[in-house]
Amino acid sequence: ALVTTASKKNTEEILQFTQKGSFFELILCQEDVVKKKPDPEGFQKAIEYFGVRPEDTIIFEDSDVGIEAAMASGAKVMKVYGF
Repeated sequence: ALVTTASKKNTEEILQFTQKGSFFELILCQEDVVKKKPDPEGFQKAIEYFGVRPEDTIIFEDSDVGIEAAMASGAKVMKVYGF
């Protein structure tokens, strides 16, 4: 899954340019949530979509607000450097 605070339009443009769209079964953008990061809503929706437990989930994040949201979701968190 890809959970981003970017707009759907911007996300689609980036995924098309990088040809990485097929990597993701689920893409959640700013339009798909009521509460944006640092609220964990986006991550919680992705976890629910796949029917997994938060503690069995790893979230890769590069921003401070994203890390805060990921931690609040109950998932394991890996910080990404140099994105």
